[in-house]
Order: sequence, then C-alpha cells, then structure tokens
Amino acid sequence: MRIKFSSVLLLIILLVTSCKQEKQLSEIIERIRIKYAPEKRESVYNIAYKKINSRTYQITGEVDSNIAKSNLLDTLLASGYLIIDSIEVLPFKISKPWGLITISVANLKASPSHTSELVSQAIMGTPVKILKEKNNWAFIKTPDNYLAWCEKIALSFRDDEEMQNWKESERIILKNLISFIKDPKTGQNISDIVAGSIVVKEEENSADILIEVPDGRKGIITSADYVTFSSIKDQAQPDINDIKITALKFTGIPYLWGGTSIKAADCSGFVKTVYQLHGIILARDASLQVSYGTQIPVTNGWKEFETGDLVFFSSKPKGDKITHVGMYLGRSEIIHSSGLVRINSLDSTSNNYTKYYSRNIHSVRRIIGAEKNRGIVYLKDHEWY
Repeated sequence: MRIKFSSVLLLIILLVTSCKQEKQLSEIIERIRIKYAPEKRESVYNIAYKKINSRTYQITGEVDSNIAKSNLLDTLLASGYLIIDSIEVLPFKISKPWGLITISVANLKASPSHTSELVSQAIMGTPVKILKEKNNWAFIKTPDNYLAWCEKIALSFRDDEEMQNWKESERIILKNLISFIKDPKTGQNISDIVAGSIVVKEEENSADILIEVPDGRKGIITSADYVTFSSIKDQAQPDINDIKITALKFTGIPYLWGGTSIKAADCSGFVKTVYQLHGIILARDASLQVSYGTQIPVTNGWKEFETGDLVFFSSKPKGDKITHVGMYLGRSEIIHSSGLVRINSLDSTSNNYTKYYSRNIHSVRRIIGAEKNRGIVYLKDHEWY
C-alpha cells in the first residue's frame, strides 16, 4: 500500500513539474514574440513545441528573423531546456528571394486563394521579398513590411544580382494618375499603368520613351507622363502643398477594402499612396500608422492641425480602437476614403460638416519633419530601392 501511494505521489510530482516546464516554455516563446514580432501583419513568428522527454523539447515553426530565432533558442537553453531545433527561417530554400510586381495593380491576399480576403495591393515595379511559395502563390513582404500572398503570375522573380542590377538601372516613375503602355509596332495596349509605378527606361525621343516592365515586356509611353525615379527618390523632403495637390486628384475614386492605388483605395491605402507618390513609405493600416509621426494635440480640435497631418478616428467618442484615417487639408477640412475619396469639414458651421468625424477624433500625427523610423521610411533610405 505504501509503495502504491509513493508511485501515485511521484506521478503527481512529475505531472506538476511537467506543467510548470511547459508553462515557462510557453511564456518564453510569447515573450520573444512580443519583442521581435509584435504585429503579425508585419512579422512571421509561428512557433510550437513538442515534448520529447522530461527536459527535451522539439521547437518547430517558422520565423522571418534570424535574430528572433537565436534569441528564442538561447533563452530556452539558458533556462535549462534541452532543445531540438526545427525552426525554419524565411525565406527558406528559395533560389530567387526577390520579386518585382509586373502588372498595374496586384491584389494581395490573406491566404493563397482567390476567395481569400483582399488585404492590400502592390503596383507595378514594387520590390517585394519572397518568403515562401505554395502552388501558384508566393508569400511576400512589401516595402512597408506588410505580409500577404500574391499570385506568381504578377511577379518577376529575381536573385540578389538581378535585384541589384534593377536598382542600378535607369528607372522612371509614372506621375499621371493612369496611363497605358503601347506596343511599339502595333500601337496596341500591352498594359495599363498607375501613378507611382516604376519601370526601366530603354530609349527616349522628344515625345516617347521605350520602357521595359519587370517581366521583360517592352512598350512606348508618353514622355510627359513620367519623371525620373531619382527625382522622387533623392529629394530631401517633399513640399506639403504638392502632397495636398496629389491628394485632391484622388477625389471621387471608389473605396475598396485593401485598395492602395488610384483605381480604388481604403482609408489608410489612400493616405499611404498619396505620401508614397512623394517618396515616403508609410505603414499599411491605420492602426499601424497611428504609432508613427509627431503627435499633435487634439484638445483644441482642428485649430492646431496642419496640412498633411494624418487624422485618426475611433468608432465612438474617446474610443481606443482606430477605425479610420484621413488627411488634413487646412481650414477644418479632411480628405479621406469612405465610400469614395471625399472632403468633409470638422467645423460645424460648414456645409460639408460631418458630426461623426468631428466627435470621434482619436489622435493626429504629423509626417513631414517627423522622426524617420519603421513606419515612416523615405525611398532614398529604403535598401530595396
């Protein structure tokens, strides 16, 4: 009877010890995630574990940071765990880990399926990092650190050398809202192209430019529609009035959840696209954008706002959740994408006043002159360009 009681007690001790070990292991995994991958829209950190014996665990999954993986394994070893490392660091076994968008606007999905949610878009000439592939889809990271699935047909895959050659090529960027690339022999359209698209310049005469899109197709575009990429990339700081003029050109374009182009845009995609046309890459979503830029007081309402400021809104007065963003135009007005890109006033005496937006201002961030960081990156500072 005493032997049986001792066996049960030992089993209980082992179970309690095992539970404590696994709880501590889970806490370590989560702590490293919070440090290196706090936002799943921007970082890959999918970690699991399997118990092998009393102190040995197999750690599985995938991350997109060698630093995160090393820190996790070092912390576990320092905590007394014996580890079998089965973590893959993305990109994993990919010969061409870079890509360029080859169509005017590529739809980016939450999962590798046409029926999946549209989460964002990328326009022609956008450089992306290929993290993994599945059938006809590639899992990519865009220059704003956003993660999504893209159809392979919309990508031109590049190795490191090919990517470097592209960065050193003579590139131009479309300044018009939308245009067409025509076949030099037949005059037929070979592709549409939207504002901000980047292509390689081949030849130029007084009226036309022969260009090459990322998948190798060549065509003619009108010289007046383009500026040199370097003129956008190398500018020290854009003029805020130029940004305002660009924003106003978007007036009337339709709203599209996940949209980030002149064809259609959601609220954050609209302000992001406007700023990128002037050489500044913002974070993708409003709930991400709100963390960057110089914070402007909102206690006195719009009177302290300046043209170009991003105005963030919550779903209810004094709410915490960011649900919308617009750009301040001056004189109490914001331009934003809601149903379509339109202008509303924060002044109750104005004809285009909307009470909903006036009472639900959450915060305001100033981009021009703000500290450059992960959420505000100038093209000239981005190594992918």
